[in-house]
Amino acid sequence: VQLFALRACMNLSFDRRTGLDVTQRVLTAMDKHINSKEFQYESVKVLRHLQFNQGLGAPLMRQDVGSRLLKAMTTHIEDARIHTTAFRIILNLAKESIHRLTFQNLNAKQTIELACSKHPENAEMRFIADRALTFIFKELST
Repeated sequence: VQLFALRACMNLSFDRRTGLDVTQRVLTAMDKHINSKEFQYESVKVLRHLQFNQGLGAPLMRQDVGSRLLKAMTTHIEDARIHTTAFRIILNLAKESIHRLTFQNLNAKQTIELACSKHPENAEMRFIADRALTFIFKELST
């Protein structure tokens, strides 16, 4: 049922307050269903949808998003769909200096490099990952 609800979220539009609530519910569900590859993929897709349509909430919530993305990527290291979609979110989060240190502290580089090593043929994934890493390790003073 939750998987169908996630898929339905992709077709809905939310105001800011409802979008924040949906983001929090998705993060909670991701923790509950961490071993389900399909659930993690659908969750990452919904987070990306929310990011571009409503934003991902306050900085603290966006840090939670980053943490959950890395956890999903590590748990499902073989799933290129999760990785590519997660990289796009990470790239956009890392453009904000507040998140660069968070990703550095979460060892994002190791997770990103490991994910890319599992899919050497995926040039799109590598390109997005390289851009994300460029932002993550950009000087924090900028």
